[in-house]
Amino acid sequence: SERLLWQVDEILGFGPDDASLFKAPLSFDISINEIFLPLVCGGRVVVLRPGGERDPHHLLGVIAEQRVTFTYLVSSMLDVLLEMAGDSGRLDSLRHVWCGGEVLTPELYERFRTRLDIPLYHGYGPAETTIGVSHVIYRGEAERLSTSIGKANPNTQLYVLDDELRPVPFGVGGELYVGGFLLGRGYVNAPGLTASRFVANPFASDGSRLYRTG
Repeated sequence: SERLLWQVDEILGFGPDDASLFKAPLSFDISINEIFLPLVCGGRVVVLRPGGERDPHHLLGVIAEQRVTFTYLVSSMLDVLLEMAGDSGRLDSLRHVWCGGEVLTPELYERFRTRLDIPLYHGYGPAETTIGVSHVIYRGEAERLSTSIGKANPNTQLYVLDDELRPVPFGVGGELYVGGFLLGRGYVNAPGLTASRFVANPFASDGSRLYRTG
């Protein structure tokens, strides 16, 4: 609930006039945002037909007809919808587009901002760290850096460490580790894999762990 309120109040500015497009399977963590973000502030949930998330024509039609204001899209689908919509105005109801799961290229962001004068939210987070560990918000002519994953979300710690779990200097390559209450417990029936990816947190004495993103 704390994360939902943070997104509603501090990131998105959601309100009772907003409508979220629910299209992700319930087993996919982003479905929590699609369902509950509007409900905690009196907005609407627009439920897509089963399989409709794979049909860009259906997606575009529902967004326009139901006046959807929030949707989560992977970059490739955002690219397709921008191309299909053109200057038709069928995406004009959108106030918030959250993009993740794939690389957001500077070229795609440039096309997005020339078509839609709204913020683009880009999130990063592996499945082992529900729901996401970092975000960045692009507005207007903000430069899109293809290597940036933004800043850590609340109650999340991000570290770039070497092979001995020591922080690397700026400009030196390392591996990204994630800490915080959002970490999963591990992999079902795979203790060896769990031990290799979820390691003791060297920066805390409370028994917490870090996840090695690879």
